[in-house]
Amino acid sequence: MEKLVFRAFRAVDEPDTCATFIREHVRVLEDFGITNVTTNTESWTRDPNTYVIVAISDELGMVGGIRVQVARSGEPLPMEQALSKMDPAIIPSLAALLPEGNAEVCGLWNANRFAARGLPSLLAFAAVSLANQLGIRSMVCLVAHYTLRHALRVGFTVMGDVG
Repeated sequence: MEKLVFRAFRAVDEPDTCATFIREHVRVLEDFGITNVTTNTESWTRDPNTYVIVAISDELGMVGGIRVQVARSGEPLPMEQALSKMDPAIIPSLAALLPEGNAEVCGLWNANRFAARGLPSLLAFAAVSLANQLGIRSMVCLVAHYTLRHALRVGFTVMGDVG
């Protein structure tokens, strides 16, 4: 029986694992023909407020991952960077969440070689479970319409003032 291990760590503590995360995530994007994601940078690997969860198969290696980026004043979250020019309302909406602690769940990927096993939901649940340990009261994520049901299933709600 195949064994799947989930590991959580601060990005700055494991640069080699972060490099594998990036390489595998890019590979998944390329499999879908996506080659230019403007917010897909490596800056998060140097952020002490970014936490990473990876799923590692004993047979297939790293097969999925997700990031939790804790918000800080003066440092825009990836979704703010991606959306603020199209919808400036994102800026005050996220700022209102900052005083009690907020984080963005982002960078979710699932290797095609490990598809159709429910891994994205497991990674999302793992990411949400970090909230209490990190002292944050809210989490946000940016999803496509076809993945909204998964975000709702793990406890996210739609931000009605954005979009």
